[in-house]
Amino acid sequence: MADEQNNEVKKSSGMAIAALVCGILSLVGACFGVGAWAGVVLGIVAVVLGVMANKAGKDTKATAGMVMGIIGLAISAIVAISCTICTMKAKKAAENWEKQWSESVESGDWDDLSKALEDLGSLLGE
Repeated sequence: MADEQNNEVKKSSGMAIAALVCGILSLVGACFGVGAWAGVVLGIVAVVLGVMANKAGKDTKATAGMVMGIIGLAISAIVAISCTICTMKAKKAAENWEKQWSESVESGDWDDLSKALEDLGSLLGE
């Protein structure tokens, strides 16, 4: 009986530490733009491991990992979605500029070409 309890404590402690590590990494993942999708996944893993470890036996590390996982999940999701939308819009703007540029070159219309270069400058913030 004592061995079963000892194994259960070790198992819940391992899950608690894993939840804590995943929670911390999900918070760190929120700082890396499109890479924040990894923070979303790690946040979910932290929450699941934290719940499982708390069911096996209350542990403050499991609770801390679960809380950090929830916070990291929320922040990472916001950052990941925002960066994905921004990247998609930038790609579309670049494609539009490329289309305008190639049409200007093909037609030999230097006024349109000049406008395309001005648009590029405004995209780059110059």
